[in-house]
Parts: sequence; structure tokens; C-alpha cells
Amino acid sequence: MRQDSRLEWEILDVEADAWDEAVMPVTPNGAASQRRPPARILAAVVLVLILAAAVIGYQLWRTAEAGIAATEQHIGKLVEIEALRQQVHGQGGATAVDVASIALQSSAVMVQVVVTETSPLGEPLPFVETRFYRHGTAGWQRTAPIPAYWGSRSMVETANLRFDFYELDRADVETIAAPLDDFHRALRDVLGLPAPVAGLPITVTVAPQYVASAVDLPGGAIVAMSPLLLRRAVGSDGATMLAAEVRRQLIARAIVECRAHYGVRPAWRAMLDHLAGWLGHHAADLPSLAGSAPPQHDGQEAPSALSLAALGMLLADNRADYASPGNAGYRNQSTAQAAAAFFDRLVAERGGGALPTLLATFGQADDWAGVLDILTRP
Repeated sequence: MRQDSRLEWEILDVEADAWDEAVMPVTPNGAASQRRPPARILAAVVLVLILAAAVIGYQLWRTAEAGIAATEQHIGKLVEIEALRQQVHGQGGATAVDVASIALQSSAVMVQVVVTETSPLGEPLPFVETRFYRHGTAGWQRTAPIPAYWGSRSMVETANLRFDFYELDRADVETIAAPLDDFHRALRDVLGLPAPVAGLPITVTVAPQYVASAVDLPGGAIVAMSPLLLRRAVGSDGATMLAAEVRRQLIARAIVECRAHYGVRPAWRAMLDHLAGWLGHHAADLPSLAGSAPPQHDGQEAPSALSLAALGMLLADNRADYASPGNAGYRNQSTAQAAAAFFDRLVAERGGGALPTLLATFGQADDWAGVLDILTRP
């Protein structure tokens, strides 16, 4: 007798998402998410790491600060020892030396030092000096200027001058660039030299190193050292000192050019040197003097040509009166004063155009009698 075996199926009516959740096995990621630590534990770990980093950073900062302080103290002592050595060897009259600032850079240091000297009248004379030191096997040693402190190289160009310098000197260069360009044009005008050639500017290099005071021939670059390296009075302006040096070199170049342009005879080379000094002293007046017409005088105030003759004879007499080698200092001082008075009188009587005329006579006459004969002609 056969048994009737039948399977009975029952279809459940459920949602699809519920069915998937019921039949799908638990995935490994799901199991991992169930084992993840609570968020507050993670936050605590992060906080501990931050605190540890802060403590380590603070210790490193303290160590660095201690090292900087020790270096500054060591440099200060070194500066004092240098001053004492100079006094012992009679190389300086400094009565006080103070470190104003120290800039560390790797194994090098730049120091601003205020040196106070005493004048013969007992007055204090404070000056600022910039010194450089480098650390080596023998400790901290004085060294030449370190160019790395000046930063990257840069350039500023005017119509007639091109300034080649470094970033540390940018403010000073930008202050003097335009006024020096005006001075250069006025200088050439006053001396009767050709105008600057367009498109051929003179290069003025402001160097981060000590530069000897030298005269470059026309066509070469003018080189002046960075104002930071100048020994200057406390409160003085670096831009003013840089401008004075560049003007001095521009004048020197122009005087050299005058020798060839006017065919100046050797006997008058000393007068050209005096003229260079006069131009430097009257630098601020040159723009207004350039091309100025002779002043108008009435009959009572008209200066006599004899005044020029008297000054010219004084210049000649000075050379004779102080001919002895032992009187060279007196001769130079007296002659310089007489030459300055001569140029003052010449320009006052005849305007800015008188200097080219004078320079032309230096190419024609051999003595003061010949020069004055040309200058005093109606």
C-alpha cells in the first residue's frame, strides 16, 4: 500500500528588503563595523598625540631659543674683545661698543654694532657698523660680508642709468634712482658734454661687498658698496650716502671725459680735480644751473673782470708760495679754497654756460695769463 507523500508550500508575503536581510549572510565588513572602537576612544588617542607633539615642539623651541641666546651672548663677548684688542694696538678710540641687532642664518651671523668714539673735544660720536661672523672648527670668526643676507638680485632702470642690486638695498635704490638720473643729465649739460646716448644706460652696481674707492673710465660700470656696509653716524640715511657715492663717480667719469672732449692740457689737471670737488658741493644746484643765462647786472653792481683775474693769480701764487714739500698740506687747502671761490665767481658773473668756456680755455692756454685773457675778453 503506497503512502501519499506530498509537500505543502506556503508563500510568505514580505517586503523585498526584509527578505534580503533575512536570507543574506553577514559580510566581513559588517562584522568589522561591529568591532570598531567607540568614537570617544579615537578622540582620546588623537588628543594624546596632539599633546605629545606640542610637548616635543615646545622642547625643541626651548632648545633653539637657548642656542640662539647662547650664540648672541657669545657674539656680544666677541665684539667686546675685538674692541679691547683695537684699543691695545692703538687702532681705534672706541669708548663703548654695543650690539644693536643680530641676524642668524645657519652657521653665519650678521651683527649691527654701535661704536661710540670720543672726539678731541670730549664729545661722544656714535657710529653704526655691520659685521659678519661665521662658525667653524675654531669657533666664531670675523669674515667678509655674506651675500646670502642680501636676498635675490634685482634691477631698476631709468632713462640713463641701470641699477643692478640685491633686494636688501631695494628701498635705497628706488629712492635715489630718479634724482640721480636728473643729476647725470644736468651734470653733462653744465660741463658742455654731449647728452647721454638713448638706449645705452650706465650700469650702477650696488654690491654686497667692500669696494675700493676707484674711478672707472667712461663706458664702464659704476660700482658702489651696499649702504649696509658703510660706517655711518647713528640716524644717518643710507640712501643719502649711496647717492653721494654714485654722484662722486658720475662726476669723476665726466671729468675724465672732459679731458678728451676739450683737449685739456696737463697743466690744468689739478684745476679739473678742484672742479670735481666744486661740482660735488653744488650737486643740488646743477639742475637749475644747467643752461642758465648770465645774470643781468646794472651799472653799479656789475662785477669787474678783475675779480676773476685776482682769483686766478691767487691760484698761481699759492703754488709758488707753498712750493716747499713741507707746506703741501697748506698749499692744497689754500688752493682748494681759492679754486672754489674762482668757480663761484665765474658762475655768478656768467651763468652756467661759463664752465664749458673755461674748459675750452684749458685746451688753448698754458698759464693763467692766457686763460684770463680769453675769459675777460668783451
